[in-house]
This record gives sequence, structure tokens and C-alpha cells, in this order.
Amino acid sequence: MEAIVGRVLNSYLSSYVKNYSSENFQNWELKNLQFKEDVIQRILNIPPNLEVKQVCCSRLSVSIPWSNLRNKPVVFHLGVIDIEVAEPEHIQPTNKTVEKPPEESKRGFASKLIEGVMLVCEELHFTIRTLGLQKTQHKDSAFTPPALRLDVKNIIIQSTNSEWQ
Repeated sequence: MEAIVGRVLNSYLSSYVKNYSSENFQNWELKNLQFKEDVIQRILNIPPNLEVKQVCCSRLSVSIPWSNLRNKPVVFHLGVIDIEVAEPEHIQPTNKTVEKPPEESKRGFASKLIEGVMLVCEELHFTIRTLGLQKTQHKDSAFTPPALRLDVKNIIIQSTNSEWQ
């Protein structure tokens, strides 16, 4: 069972984490993660007038209730997450299409497992940087373009089934 869950987690993590290696995922924990910006841009649905520049996480650990997987959630504990987005120099047009949710077929073990997932994040820092005035237009050489930073602590996200259970 542990090997199957390990393979599934390794598959997902390699899709999101830069330079991911399953050898680094010891004791169900990873430290100092760098996420793939394009993937985060897409899953957070960030508009094209903003570009994800960097996404870091201090720690990711996974708690799996091996003796009661069907009734208790798999918990992903995230340390401090830093997300930085900025105005791009040139906005690229996108051909976004709305994806249809997958058809619900036979409910297998994996879909039941996904219903029991919880994300616990200690702290999230979300920074938006603007281009502001170009340095050439501003006389002060130490000019820093305006930015907005949002800090949120103790975030908990719990998945549920179609009956909110």
C-alpha cells in the first residue's frame, strides 16, 4: 500500500516541483521546494496581465492515516509559501478554453482517497509587483516599483464528496 501511494505522490509532485527527485522525498517530507511557475499560473488561474515569477515552499510533509485511509484525510502540511507575481513587460494573448470536469465513472480507491485530502498551510505570502514608472522616467536610481503583499496564516483546505462530507 505504501509503495502505491508513494508512486502516486511522486507522480503528482514531479508535475508541480522543479527538479523533483523521489530520492529527496524521505520520510514523507520535502524541504525548500521551488514550484514550476507555469503550472502554478495555470492552476491558480492567474490572468495573463500578471506573470508568476517565483513560488517557494519551506516544507512539505504528508501524514497518511494508514490504518484508516477510507475515513480519515491524507494531510499535506505546508510551511511558508511565497508566491510572487508581476506585470510582464509584454502581455501574451491566451487562447483559454474552459475545461469540462471529467465524467464521473466508477468510483475507485483513488477517487475516494482524493475526497479525503486536507491542506494545512502555516503561512502564505502573496506579492504582486508592478512595473510602475520605468527607471528612465524616475530620477531616483533607488526607485522600487510599487508592490502589494498579502500575508495569510493558518490556512486549512479540506476536500469533500458531492454531499459535503
